[in-house]
Amino acid sequence: MPSLTRKVHDLFARYYKGRETVLDVAARLICLVYSLAFAALLPQLPGLYGQSGILPARSYLAQIADQAGSLKYLVCPTLFWLNASDGALILLTAAGLLLSITGFFRWTASLLWLCFLIYLSLLNIGQDFLSFQWDILLLESGFLAIFVCKGSRRLLSPAIKGLAAVLFGVLIFKLMLLSGLCKLASQDASWSSLEALSYHFLTQPLPTPAAPFLHGLPKEWLKVFCLSTFFIELFCPFLLLLGRAGKLAAALAFLLLQGAIFLSGNYGFFNILTAVLCLPLIDDRIYMHLLGKPVHERRPAPGAGSEPASPAAGIAALAILLSIAYADCDIFAAGIGSNLPLRLVLFLPRHFYLANSYGLFAVMTTRRVEICIEGSDDGKTYVPYKFYFKPGPPDRPPPIVAPYMPRLDWQMWFEALRADSGEESSQWFGNFMRGLKGNNPSITALLQENPFAGKDPPLYLRARLQQYQFDSPSQILNSGIYWRIKPEAAKANYYNLGP
Repeated sequence: MPSLTRKVHDLFARYYKGRETVLDVAARLICLVYSLAFAALLPQLPGLYGQSGILPARSYLAQIADQAGSLKYLVCPTLFWLNASDGALILLTAAGLLLSITGFFRWTASLLWLCFLIYLSLLNIGQDFLSFQWDILLLESGFLAIFVCKGSRRLLSPAIKGLAAVLFGVLIFKLMLLSGLCKLASQDASWSSLEALSYHFLTQPLPTPAAPFLHGLPKEWLKVFCLSTFFIELFCPFLLLLGRAGKLAAALAFLLLQGAIFLSGNYGFFNILTAVLCLPLIDDRIYMHLLGKPVHERRPAPGAGSEPASPAAGIAALAILLSIAYADCDIFAAGIGSNLPLRLVLFLPRHFYLANSYGLFAVMTTRRVEICIEGSDDGKTYVPYKFYFKPGPPDRPPPIVAPYMPRLDWQMWFEALRADSGEESSQWFGNFMRGLKGNNPSITALLQENPFAGKDPPLYLRARLQQYQFDSPSQILNSGIYWRIKPEAAKANYYNLGP
């Protein structure tokens, strides 16, 4: 048994020593992604989570305290238990921004720990507006980055760093495979018929200027692209178990997919972060070769090969299975019942977002409905509120926003799905509408244009549903009109507030 332990130790140590440079670059870039996330959140905090915001952090934490009692710190681990004032929100987020920028140039384990804790604190008060998969992906990858830091050399052995490097591969494997499996498991007709991309470019939350032109491609091309997506998400992850060449091929396929997503839609920092996770799949030799830099040979350790193939593949496969099973272990949670202390202990890593399940667009939306919010002084003449990024006037082109993440504009897309399906409005949307009716400056600051700025608040407020469609590519080029709004859909009322 000691000899087996030593062999496993040496295996991970050799794995790390072949990837020191790549892991260094990946950890620095994760710091950069942290900085993008913090910088995007800073101006949005007062309107989203401030005392006068849409979902005040103080009120949310008070609810958690009432429900969980003394276990509140485990149920919702956040530094904002100490202070959830507007100033504390801004100060801690600004500190995270400063630390992450510093970490990009001189990264250490302590800096990455602090970035992780601050973003975890924000995520656990984030509610609807910080519920996106790239938020939890940043925490899971940011946690792994702590263990490959050069600053932790004295504390962590090369074997631990090698294990962390393997878990980076497990993470990208899980991310891609689950993204494909969720599409199959949903049994959505658009995916099984390969017609999903005929709708996706139109109906995604925040399309880019390229989206209408991609939407206008022949359906046969879109079916080929859809099949290619399945190939990359369902087949290419298994290339990670085939050694150096397999890892390189998988990394290139994943990067190709992320590039296509970035071209067509605004998904915050998701594409950049996923691309960063591809770096640990490449060893230093390939990385230096791609950059045209000389490769400095290291004296190999006894018994060291170019790539520890079969044992590493077996360990990685086991880690993948355990990670996926644990991230989707709701069936085990159901078996525990209402035993809250036991649930907390067993699923503690999930409370810290260290083991997550992933999967986007399992069910494809087939039409685009937007919520148009309008205010009036007399109940007869209404003027619209304008958002920064979500579709609005027909002649306004879809924006390029990423890696910036406009939380309100994104959530308006989900609210439109609720409205189109006949569901009642969500709590946050009701708070948002009441804030607009009161001319709340923290909330109206999230909008591009408030028609009642500097005036008395509106007496009437309404939210109408409008169905949007892309104009044809030729018409867009000739007229500059990107959207067609169906008039019959524009009459549907969703939410009304009167005096």
